[in-house]
Amino acid sequence: MKARALFTVCIAVMLSSLQAQLLDVLPLEARASVMWYADLEEGTLEDWSDANASEPGGEIFNSGGNDAQASADNRFAHSGKFSAKASISNAYRAENGDKGIKFRRWADGAFDKGGQLLPNEGYYSSFLYIPHIYNPSKEDQWSTGDAGYWNIFDFAILNDDRSTETIWSLNAHHDAGTNKMYLFLESEQNQSSKYVQLTNSRESLPVNKWLHLETFYKNSTDGLNNGSIMVWQDGKLLFEINDVITTTQNKPISWSVGNTTDHIEGESVEGSASIYIDDSIISSLPIHPYLEATVALPLELVSFDVLNSGKDVEVKWSTTSESNIKHYIVQRRHENDDQFYDFIMLEANNLSDGINYYDVFDLEDKSVGLYYYRLRVLDNDGQDYFSDLQSITIKGGNFYGIKTYPNPTAADINIEGLSDTDDEVLINVFDIHGTLMMSSFKQAKLSASLDLSKLDPGVYVMQVSKGLDRYSRKIIKL
Repeated sequence: MKARALFTVCIAVMLSSLQAQLLDVLPLEARASVMWYADLEEGTLEDWSDANASEPGGEIFNSGGNDAQASADNRFAHSGKFSAKASISNAYRAENGDKGIKFRRWADGAFDKGGQLLPNEGYYSSFLYIPHIYNPSKEDQWSTGDAGYWNIFDFAILNDDRSTETIWSLNAHHDAGTNKMYLFLESEQNQSSKYVQLTNSRESLPVNKWLHLETFYKNSTDGLNNGSIMVWQDGKLLFEINDVITTTQNKPISWSVGNTTDHIEGESVEGSASIYIDDSIISSLPIHPYLEATVALPLELVSFDVLNSGKDVEVKWSTTSESNIKHYIVQRRHENDDQFYDFIMLEANNLSDGINYYDVFDLEDKSVGLYYYRLRVLDNDGQDYFSDLQSITIKGGNFYGIKTYPNPTAADINIEGLSDTDDEVLINVFDIHGTLMMSSFKQAKLSASLDLSKLDPGVYVMQVSKGLDRYSRKIIKL
C-alpha cells in the first residue's frame, strides 16, 4: 500500500510561489528574536562572509581545495531566488582526506560594523535541500577509525587567531537496510560520545525537498559539564542532551552548516555530493514552532509517481477531497536547467467523494540525466501551490529494443522485440490526457499486433508493460 500523505501548504511552499523572504512572513515576535539572517538574495555569499569587511564575523571554510566549491545558486531556493550551494568531489575511500565546505559564523555581523560574538545560548537553523540519497559508509580496510560520516552542522570553539576546534558535530549516516539517511550527534570532547536515533522512532532525512534543521546550543562553563544541545528536524525533536561540554576555557563558539566527508557515494561519480542551504538564522527564540502552521489545500494527495519508459516518462497522481481546484500543471526540470518548465495542464476533476486519478505522459525529446517533476496546483481564487518533487533518471533507449510500425496507422499497429519467451505483456493505449482507451493482455513472443481501427483519429500513447518495465510510444491514428 502506498503511503498516504496530507497535501498541505506550509510557509516554505507558499514562499516558492510568492518569491517572499522567510523573514517577511514570520510573526513579529519571531522576527524580533533574529540576530543574524542569510537569505542569499544578493546573488552572492556575502551574508556568510562580507568581502568588504575587515572583520566579517564569519567565513566560508574550504577543506577540499579545488575539490570543494561554494556558490550562490538560483536552481533551488527555499525562499526568494537564491540559495548557497556546497559541492565536493574526490571524497573517495578516505584516500584524499576531508573534502568540505563549511559556511561558518562566530558573530552576528562584521566586527568593524558593530557585530558581536555569538551568545552563550541561542538557536541556529537552516533550510537544506539534499538532491540524492548519499552513503558515506566506509569499509574496515580503509582504516580511518570511523564507520563513515557526512557532516552538516558543526559547533566549535573559536580561538584568538580565528581557527576553530570542533566540539559537537551533527552528521548523517546511511542505513543499508532502509536505504535512507539519518542524523546523529558526536563529540570527542565528551568521552567520544555518539548519539544516534532509536530505530523504532528515528526520522530519515528527506531527499528532493526542503527540510528545516534547528539546534539549541548553550555554552558550558569551563570545567563544568553544564552545557546543552538540542536538535529538531522539521519541528520534531531528535536529540536533547544536557550536562555536557559545549566549549572549553570559556571560549566563544562558532556554528557552521555545510558538506564535509572523506568518502561518499550516491551520485553518478563516487566521491561527489552537493547540498543547498537557504534561510539560515541565529535567534534567541526557536524558529520551528512558527513554521508548523499550515494552510491546507482542499485535497489530499494520495500518491504521486513518475515512471520511466526509455526516454519517455509517465507522471501519475491521485487525490481525494478535491474542491475549488482549477487545474494542475505538471512541471519538469533537468538537473542542469536553471528553472522548471510546464509541459502539460489538466483540468481538476473536483470530485469530493472517492479518488481522482490523473495520468499523463511526457513524450518530449530529452537529454539523458536526472529529471525533477512537481505538480503546480492552481485554485479558483488565483492562488497556486507546489507539491514535493519526484525524480527520475533518463538513461535513453528502450527496455526491450521495441519497434512499432506503421506509425501513423489507420488500423493495425505492429509491436516487435517484446520477448524471446511466451511471457504475457500488457498493452495499454491512452489519449494524451492519460485516459485509458484500450487495454489488452498478449501472450507475446517477439511480436504482437493491436487493432486501433475503433479509435477516433488523433494522437495517442501506447504503453507496453512487463513486470515493472514499461515502454511508451506516441502513435498517430489516421
